[in-house]
Amino acid sequence: MRIWQTLFILAAFMVSACEKESDNIVSLGSEMSATEIEKINNLDRASYAELEGIIKDNRTIDPEGKYLMIIFGVNGCLYCDQLKKTIKNSEEIQDKLKQNFAPYYINFSYIKPHQFVTNLTPKPIITTDLVRIYRVGPTPMIIFANQDSQTIFTHTGAIDEKQLLAMLDFVASQEWKGAKDEKDINTRLLNFMQERLQ
Repeated sequence: MRIWQTLFILAAFMVSACEKESDNIVSLGSEMSATEIEKINNLDRASYAELEGIIKDNRTIDPEGKYLMIIFGVNGCLYCDQLKKTIKNSEEIQDKLKQNFAPYYINFSYIKPHQFVTNLTPKPIITTDLVRIYRVGPTPMIIFANQDSQTIFTHTGAIDEKQLLAMLDFVASQEWKGAKDEKDINTRLLNFMQERLQ
């Protein structure tokens, strides 16, 4: 019995994603003043300030005719911080994002209103609804979506520069188009990444 407990504990440490800590959440509440919302917006923007000019302000989430990339993270997530550092330190990633993607970082330690644009129509939504819609669990979680905000695939957990570049290329090359289902997309992604990472 002890061996199983030890294996379980080791497996828990090997997971390369952060679990959300609910005590660090700043909530939208039922009603907030414009001043309170702006205060939360400032806290939220500060959580991805090192990516200013690369990541767009998430008050309005709009593909703008490009592929959508949404990174979900939380305060205190080591892997989220590593991902932000990877993006910040890679001009190649930054160039690909600017060319083909509308990138956003949503820190769901802060619950706030957003305008989410689908089919050119903005719709009000709060952070918790985005987390629920995309079934966000451990972080970081990256959502890659088409120009109509429909999910292509997701990635959860740690990711290095080469892996992220391969994923960006996979989306931009449209290798996922024509896939029968999510399993087919994941198979195509795996094959694409194996070719790129050799």
